[in-house]
Amino acid sequence: MHYIPVLDILDGHVVSAQAGTRHLYQPIHSPLCKSSHPIAVLEAFLAIKSCTFVSVYIADLNAIEKQGTNFSLIQNLIKTYPKLTFWIDSGVSDFKQWQHWQALGKVVIGSESINNIKEYEEIQRYSYNNFILSLDFKQEQFLGEPCLLENTDYWSKQLILMQLDRVGMQQGIDHLFLQKFSHTYPDYSFFAAGGVRHQNDVQQLEKIGITGALVATGLHQGTLFK
Repeated sequence: MHYIPVLDILDGHVVSAQAGTRHLYQPIHSPLCKSSHPIAVLEAFLAIKSCTFVSVYIADLNAIEKQGTNFSLIQNLIKTYPKLTFWIDSGVSDFKQWQHWQALGKVVIGSESINNIKEYEEIQRYSYNNFILSLDFKQEQFLGEPCLLENTDYWSKQLILMQLDRVGMQQGIDHLFLQKFSHTYPDYSFFAAGGVRHQNDVQQLEKIGITGALVATGLHQGTLFK
């Protein structure tokens, strides 16, 4: 199982993400560290002895919500940890935005951010699939252009299955939902996002063929490697 720790950044702070209600997110209060500064939180993640992380997922919530960006902060974070691979979700919706962000790391393109499929096709054409598509869902409803879900020609080899309503809620994984993808499309690598609490959840993911998981709450609360 590949564990990808998550930093949700809003106004320069790592925030506690819950159920995709971004306007309610507050700076995180974590048992792992006293600060909500991204470097402090990442240091706390890397200090966890039970797992070695090689990739980190960053969501720039300001950029996703079109309320500025944390570009300089993220750039500094990446320079501080050159051995890590960073997956960056900044609400990219067109080719120029992809060009801007891909200089920092591997761009995550959320289906909820794509409102023009022609722009997405341009990213595909010139990026040589150097991005990760996140298939975004909330309350079992797909967020984005239907063709991104229905047509695998639009998929990257690695895909995030993002269930926003499960993020930070400690509800556990949606076993049947994830299994449908992993069993129907065995040639793709799926990463679960939302609901991963502890090793029982991880064992279920491995059993159904999920490649990895985006994790945050389970790390902060100490339940994932308990």
